[in-house]
Amino acid sequence: MRNWIGTLLYSMITASVHAVTFYTDTIDGITWKYYTSGNSAILGGYGEHGYERAISTSTIGAITIPTTLGGYPVVRIDPEAFRSCSKLTSVTIPAEVTTIRYNAFMYCSALETLVLPPSITIEEDCFRYCSNIQHVTISGQMPMASLFPDSVVKITDVVVTNGSTFLCANFLNGCSSITNVVLPNSLNTIERSAFYGLSGLYSFVIPDSSALLAPRLFPDATVYKSIQKLIPV
Repeated sequence: MRNWIGTLLYSMITASVHAVTFYTDTIDGITWKYYTSGNSAILGGYGEHGYERAISTSTIGAITIPTTLGGYPVVRIDPEAFRSCSKLTSVTIPAEVTTIRYNAFMYCSALETLVLPPSITIEEDCFRYCSNIQHVTISGQMPMASLFPDSVVKITDVVVTNGSTFLCANFLNGCSSITNVVLPNSLNTIERSAFYGLSGLYSFVIPDSSALLAPRLFPDATVYKSIQKLIPV
């Protein structure tokens, strides 16, 4: 009995310490749940009953994360904020958001289109079990296979966000279904094997083909030759 009471008291104390005060703001028919930290708004958060959802899990279709809620800029998406929002098909995240915490979009199984800003920190497993992602606008900071382990073979279109300056090693490695790639004018560095294995590629748009297009970037010689035909040097 004593151990049971001690465990209960510990759980109550832990919940009271970590739980935050939530607010809501309705924009374009969607009610958003958030809390504030300093002068910033954070979507989701840890409440009395665990992590809270930023929106209803029954929300359907495309959403754009608001730039402000309650007059505060939205700067972070907390763990599980959109977990199991299985009817979302498109998510656009504005530049004001600088961090997406782990498991934030876990089990968004209908999500097809994702638009991310150029400067954002994405923690582990943010998009775990998002098995239908096909169209991505993203910076080149992390390999796609690490960000989208359950949908990497389904991704067909990648646009690297304007403002991105480099593509990391193995950026598109494993994206065997990609057919279209668009790179921004801000890009100045491409690390090794960034485009390895893009056997289905038929559209490749880059700002300066003579500067960026080189055999060393494409270990697969067949892919390189096909891209040469698409983009005259």
